[in-house]
Amino acid sequence: MFSPLDLSALSSNIQDTIDMVAHKKARLKVMEVNSGSNDASSLWFQGAGSPCRKSYSSYTLASPNPTAMTKAQGVYEYQPNAFRLLDITKQALEVLNLDYGVVIIKRPIFEEDYV
Repeated sequence: MFSPLDLSALSSNIQDTIDMVAHKKARLKVMEVNSGSNDASSLWFQGAGSPCRKSYSSYTLASPNPTAMTKAQGVYEYQPNAFRLLDITKQALEVLNLDYGVVIIKRPIFEEDYV
């Protein structure tokens, strides 16, 4: 199990890594895949205050849960540039055929099989 301190450090490291990638390549096409059934969050937009992340050219959020996608759209629809939702249960091949500069794949830490 992870302690809250470990999760905070892990989150900080992930955000730093995303910032580094965004700094190295402007105008990124970003895809974020939320594999958690109810996850409507975005690691990319959590760090939206970072100046290097503001130059992305497009953002696609993929999720297997339509309810989570609708929630995410309500939260992130006002982000600049192209924002798109992708149902990975129906459009999985599209994920494989698109050209992205960075793909963020999130898997829940606390799932029933880990508890």
